[in-house]
Amino acid sequence: METSNAGTSTGVSHLERSPLAAHLVKARVAASAMFFVLGCAIATWLSRLPAIQQRHHIDTSTLSLALLACSVGSVAGMRAAPWLGRRLGTPPLVAYSAVVFCIWLPLVGAANTFNLLCAAFFGCGFLCSMFTVNINANAALIERESKRSLMSSMHGLFSTGCIVGSAIGSFAANQHMPPVLHFVVVSIFMAVTAKLAQPMLLAAQPQPETQLGETDESGGNGRPSSYITQRTIGLCAIAFCVLVAEAAIGDWSGIYLRNNLHASDALAALGFAAFNITMCLGRFTGDVVTEKFGAANVVRAGSAFAGIGLAFGLCSNNQWAALLSFGAVGAGLATICPNVYSAAGRSQRSHETLAFVSMIGYLGLMSGAPIIGFTSARTGLPIAMGLIVLMTIIISLLSGCLRAERKAFMPSQLENAEANSAEELARI
Repeated sequence: METSNAGTSTGVSHLERSPLAAHLVKARVAASAMFFVLGCAIATWLSRLPAIQQRHHIDTSTLSLALLACSVGSVAGMRAAPWLGRRLGTPPLVAYSAVVFCIWLPLVGAANTFNLLCAAFFGCGFLCSMFTVNINANAALIERESKRSLMSSMHGLFSTGCIVGSAIGSFAANQHMPPVLHFVVVSIFMAVTAKLAQPMLLAAQPQPETQLGETDESGGNGRPSSYITQRTIGLCAIAFCVLVAEAAIGDWSGIYLRNNLHASDALAALGFAAFNITMCLGRFTGDVVTEKFGAANVVRAGSAFAGIGLAFGLCSNNQWAALLSFGAVGAGLATICPNVYSAAGRSQRSHETLAFVSMIGYLGLMSGAPIIGFTSARTGLPIAMGLIVLMTIIISLLSGCLRAERKAFMPSQLENAEANSAEELARI
């Protein structure tokens, strides 16, 4: 039998396309629902930041200080997530963090002092990162059990949740609904959804600390090896670059269209919309493409497509070409984060690796807008946005590190190869 290198580079074999077992179908649906809840929750409170700022009568710099508390909470949550995930298991921890996050969300709207607002933001960051790390770990577990690429479509539900949450937030703002009432209504729906989905999540046995070592790297001393390997550093670099690019497009695409290309406000708003829509569509089709061509090839081609598309838009100095280029960036980057998280989740110390990769990626998300902003002050915005093209080049160069994830599936692939060889010999 002939096997495909593309298929094995994703950690799955596309020779095995039998329907998923019933429990895996339920687990996939439940995890997808959790991703939707996560995206909707994040978009819900971010969409009402202007109203929160107005309620507290604070300027942009003071609001940034409050958001810094959210960043600190996120880092703390990412550090705590692996420890709790190993001991409690991901299904209960995902459910607890999701439900508590939904309960906590109205506190952001109810906070009546700046100190309470900072505390509420810290809690949102902590719970959101706890939720994020563990639902990605659970999605990676479902992939391992099913031996199929599923992460991209589940991240597609996250993108859908962001779109739905933003639309609801826009409607609530237009109706002058107080943020606390808006958050309570949305949180009830999300908490119920999360609690109903929790029993269907795929469970793995919690592992004690002594079982987490990798025998090929521990040096034979019985202690767990470091999860910060060359491959992990490569995944972190890809996560950092792709989230810098996503943040930069989100914050600066509209400004570029309006200020540099003199587009109307309505047309300028379509820049980020084009990016979001193509990214969402790309993620729903990403699993099939990844299984066919392999994660490394898809990431390399996607980053090249995004970089070439954006370079064309920036050089054209045309509004519609720029819109098309932002759509190209969304489509090109769509599968990169899912494939990075999938690769991190297939590491032997998956919780630590996922948390570390997520934390570095989060730093990219937070620094993307300032990097472009500070650079544009010296060079102009079109040249500064060219840094996104540089990020896509780095991603393309590092895409080969995604091939290493096939090691996690080597035993099953060897078993399949042996079985196929035996069948052929029997026929002969």
